Amino acid sequence: MTKFLFTLFLSFTLFSFTGVNETVNWVSIEQAQASIKNNPKMIFIDFTASWCGWCKVMDKNTFSDPDVAAYMNENFYAVKLDYDSKDKVDFFGEKYTPRELGAKYKVSGLPTILLVSHDNKKSKTLVGYKKPKPFLENLKSFE
Repeated sequence: MTKFLFTLFLSFTLFSFTGVNETVNWVSIEQAQASIKNNPKMIFIDFTASWCGWCKVMDKNTFSDPDVAAYMNENFYAVKLDYDSKDKVDFFGEKYTPRELGAKYKVSGLPTILLVSHDNKKSKTLVGYKKPKPFLENLKSFE
């Protein structure tokens, strides 16, 4: 019985430290831009809204996937923006509401992900719900 408990404990411990339980580290848009100065990663912006059903499915199925979360944490500063918010955010020196920022990058519906290089010279949008594996492939294609 002791061997069984030890094996169970060891398995759980290894499972916990292999990143399987990893979640996305969401930060504010201000934190993302401040962090770029010391560690230049790309910015990942999830345009979302409380009424967006597919946004909730992305949260539940895609962003909770351990491979997606690990890749996002390693390569991006992940930001969520409430598309309906009237609050202005500073994005590379200009002030926008999330909807205005979305319009600048031609966001036409939700969910939409905006990927932006650390120097704001390159961007890509991912529109609509994506399952974890195809989503991860899209993220990896943006460099």
